[in-house]
Amino acid sequence: MRFPPSFLDDIRSRVAISSVVGRKVQWDRRKTNAGKGDYWACCPFHGEKSPSFHVEDKKGRYHCFGCKASGDIFTFLVEKEGLSFPEAVERLAMEAGLAMPKVTEADARREEERASLYDIMEIAAKFFEAELQSARDVRDVFVARSGPQAHLPECPCTRTRRELFNKPEQQRAQVA
Repeated sequence: MRFPPSFLDDIRSRVAISSVVGRKVQWDRRKTNAGKGDYWACCPFHGEKSPSFHVEDKKGRYHCFGCKASGDIFTFLVEKEGLSFPEAVERLAMEAGLAMPKVTEADARREEERASLYDIMEIAAKFFEAELQSARDVRDVFVARSGPQAHLPECPCTRTRRELFNKPEQQRAQVA
């Protein structure tokens, strides 16, 4: 389900990110300045001894200087608690005292159409990958140019967004 940006902004303005993250971490008393909305803690995503996890209420963002994890209030719930994005939105909307937006028939039809387009793209990607793998002359040219130990790389069109975005920053730059 898609949510209007104004609805998500309303949730962000009503629920402080420090209150959500504060349930999972112990704030460092020396580095934290709660009056300015500036919080520091040990990162909940990796083990560490000194606080490198920073939460800023004004920006509504968190960032770990150790493992480079960063995001907003929704990302934190998705990554730390394993919720889907709609589940995170629903939980935070309840916390903010907001009613979830109603799904109209047009919205449902649009989502169904979008899903079918993704299915069509997946079928096309699989077809082209199979064609690439089965094309003998393409393999011969590739081996001739790359050497006898070469093999065809994975077709980039079948990589999912999740695979791409879960890679470290250096590998992302190489893929793009």
